[in-house]
Amino acid sequence: MLEIINDLIQQIVWIHSIDIINRWSRNPGYVTLPHSPTLEESIMRILLPAALLALPSLPAAAAAPVMQPGLYEITAQMVMKGMPMQMPASSFRRCITPQDIADGSAYARGRDNKDCTISHFKQSGNSISYDFSCVMQGHGSMVGRASGSSHASGYDMQTNGHFVPAMEGMGEFSQKMSAKRLGDCGK
Repeated sequence: MLEIINDLIQQIVWIHSIDIINRWSRNPGYVTLPHSPTLEESIMRILLPAALLALPSLPAAAAAPVMQPGLYEITAQMVMKGMPMQMPASSFRRCITPQDIADGSAYARGRDNKDCTISHFKQSGNSISYDFSCVMQGHGSMVGRASGSSHASGYDMQTNGHFVPAMEGMGEFSQKMSAKRLGDCGK
């Protein structure tokens, strides 16, 4: 919406500038004529009605498609720097609740997330980002940042992080995750 308004303003400024140049070329002493609208008046005459027409659509444009609760198949592919052989992609199914979606844990990889903490969760439109920390049984933890996009029936995320403490041959990692809704939970 803002892009459309910006384009309209640019077009009005351009048209108004050409009008002033044309008038000045015919009359070099031209500054403004009493009957010619100012640039601000031209913008308001066009933008005000356009803005009023657009107001009812703003809530719909601002509302992002919210991921729906249900049974999801989650696929993840992790790449670890410094590892000659990479891990194969893994998939599992998880029932995602409305609470999981609200607090951001729906977007974390763990099957039950009991060992993962999510912080700085942000969702703007369909864009998502958060920081995470997951305790690994007897091996320290992995920490990082995830970002991606969600839609009504799933999400696509990219994570980047590192192990604390760094493990032999495994320091930094990246992971691509995707989730696809299969239906309601319990099916």
